[in-house]
Amino acid sequence: MWLKRAVGLTLIITFAAMITIVAKGIFLNSPETPSVAAPSPSRTQGTKGTPPIITLSVEPSTNTIGAYSVVTWSVSGDSPTCRAEGEWQGERMLTGSMSTGKLVAAGTAEYRLICASDSGPAEKSVTLTVEAPKQ
Repeated sequence: MWLKRAVGLTLIITFAAMITIVAKGIFLNSPETPSVAAPSPSRTQGTKGTPPIITLSVEPSTNTIGAYSVVTWSVSGDSPTCRAEGEWQGERMLTGSMSTGKLVAAGTAEYRLICASDSGPAEKSVTLTVEAPKQ
């Protein structure tokens, strides 16, 4: 019984606190005093932050059919979003690595990472060369 009362009291206190926060937000943000944050100095001075810097590699970059290679990447800069194109597709985290899977055909494969941020875009690609096994 005491547990139900404690949980009920906690819910009432939480609800009252939420109402207080919402009420303060409504009444403090009246049209006479807008609460718009001032732009950051970097925006008002016309300068930009650091565009994405991409490090991308495939190891080994020359391999044989039946083997595996690993693509590794890292991105730094102003909160970029990145997507992969070429032999790999889709969005990518800012750092990671992945296997190419078993290489099944001779030729070349391109792995491209394209990143964008408020500071500008960046792109980097690497090429994997797949050769037939030496006899």
